[in-house]
Amino acid sequence: MVIKKMMEILAKNKSANLLLLAVFLTSCSSRITVKNPANRFISPEAAGEALKGNVNLFLSGGVNSEVNLSKETTNEPLQFDDTQKLDTLIGLGASVGIVKNIDLLLLSNGDNYPLMFGFKYQILGASKKEKKAKGHSVSVVALIGSAVDEQENDDAVELTPQDDEAKIDLSVTSKEASLLYGYRFDKNSLFYMGPRYTVTQFDGTLETDNVTLDGQKIDYWGDSFAGVMGFMFDFGSNTKIMIEGSHQKLNWQRTTNKTFNTISAGVGFSWY
Repeated sequence: MVIKKMMEILAKNKSANLLLLAVFLTSCSSRITVKNPANRFISPEAAGEALKGNVNLFLSGGVNSEVNLSKETTNEPLQFDDTQKLDTLIGLGASVGIVKNIDLLLLSNGDNYPLMFGFKYQILGASKKEKKAKGHSVSVVALIGSAVDEQENDDAVELTPQDDEAKIDLSVTSKEASLLYGYRFDKNSLFYMGPRYTVTQFDGTLETDNVTLDGQKIDYWGDSFAGVMGFMFDFGSNTKIMIEGSHQKLNWQRTTNKTFNTISAGVGFSWY
C-alpha cells in the first residue's frame, strides 16, 4: 500500500521533476573569466633611497568579466559578476626604491589577472623617507603584465556536465598608467587621489569535446577609466593601515559599458 502510494506521488510529479532537471542543466556555468581589479594601494610618495621600500597586503575588489559559452558561440557580449573567491580576493603589492625619485613596483591582484610590473616616478614633493608634517606630492605610475591562465572544466569553464576535457589557455595582457596626487596632513596621515587608465586584452583557443565550440577563438579587447581616492595611516615607523575607494568604468568590445564602485582596505609594512 505504501509503495503504491509512493508510485502515485512520483507519477504526479514527473513533469515537475523533468522541468527541474532541465533548469539545472541549462543553468550550469559555462563561462571563461578575467578579473578587472579595482584597487592598487600605490602611494604617490617614492621611497627616497635605493633598496628602501614597502609591501602591502590588501583585499582586492573588482568585477569579473565573463565569456558566456552556453549559446555555443564565442562572440557574445561579456557578462559581469562581482563575486570574488579567496584566490582572487587577496592582493599583494611591493615598492622598492631604485634612485631617490623612482621606485620599482610589483602588483598582484590574485588569480584571473596577470602579475604587473612597472615604475613610479615622483615629480613633486618629499619622498617617504623625507616625509614632512605637511606637504603635497605628485607621481606618475606605469604598469604592464602578461600571463597565461589555464582554465578547465569544473573550474571556470563548464561547457556541459559530460565534458570533462574542456579547457583553454587564456593569454591575458594588461597595461596601465595613472597620475597620483597626495597630501600629507602630518607625518602619519597621507591622503591620495588620481585618475587611472587601463587597457586589457585576452585571447585563446577552446579545446573541448563539444564539436561546435572546439577550436573556436576567443578574443576580447577593452579599456577602463578609474578614479581612486585613499588614506594611509602610519603606526610607528614600519606599519600602516590603508583604505581605498575606486570608481571605475569598463569598456569591452561587443559589450555594454559597466560602471562600479569599490571600497577596500589593507595593511602595509615598510623598511626605511
